[in-house]
Amino acid sequence: SPNLESLLVLHRLGKVDLPTAKLLLEMEFDIRAFDMAMGRYLNTRPDDMSSVFRSADHENVLARAQSTDRDALLARFHAEKRLPLHLYHEGMPHARALFGVFPKARVVSSLRDPAALMNSWYNRGWGKLATAETPTVMWPFFDGPKGRRTWWSLDWEVGWDEVNDMDRCALSIATLYALGRKELEALAPAQRERVHLMRFEDLVKDPQPQVSRLAAFLGRKPLPGMAAVLKQERLPREVPADLRQRDLARVLELLSPRFRPAVEKACAEYDSYWAGLAR
Repeated sequence: SPNLESLLVLHRLGKVDLPTAKLLLEMEFDIRAFDMAMGRYLNTRPDDMSSVFRSADHENVLARAQSTDRDALLARFHAEKRLPLHLYHEGMPHARALFGVFPKARVVSSLRDPAALMNSWYNRGWGKLATAETPTVMWPFFDGPKGRRTWWSLDWEVGWDEVNDMDRCALSIATLYALGRKELEALAPAQRERVHLMRFEDLVKDPQPQVSRLAAFLGRKPLPGMAAVLKQERLPREVPADLRQRDLARVLELLSPRFRPAVEKACAEYDSYWAGLAR
């Protein structure tokens, strides 16, 4: 949800108070849940990761869009105890504010090796394209001491435009992981219990235990079509033993040497801190 992401960022920066953010987000989430029940605004692009065709019961979801009985659709949505899902990018650093808005929310945080993410951002062109003048990035940019930049880079000692493309990607991932850890450790115990961490590597190598853990966390059973979804996503599959080494080598090849400690720290904490929490 773009508004969820933007409003919590604005709250973090002191631009929007939490009661106002809560009011706006409650209205948006009610509308989005209703649209979901009605089968509106479905992503029908087959190659998108969020495509409806990747759903375990996409035929049921598509059938909603053909029905004219709104009351029956809503009754069925409640009877099936569907959980509205809202995707949230770079969300962990705002966890306390999120629980301030939705105290009963359940947060599933998908983790991935920082070196792999740094390469992924670089390959997607985020280091080059992520500027205030590129509308397709869809990140809010803010005025800082060294020019316009993303919210997570406002405290950097270097300007967004003073570093190279890989520097921006690597520093972004390292910063977001550091902010995420700080926020996770600041949660109240009851809030921490409502956060589920899942490593991408574990899901790829051995998906069934991860699906079972996720189902238990959400209090739901996997749909019968889950096996077909795993097969469609080519899971399970091997993660090469030297993947981290290769990813890190490429990052360091393109990275300015002065930022190497930040990258190495992010990778080390992924192994020593995040991996332990996700098991």
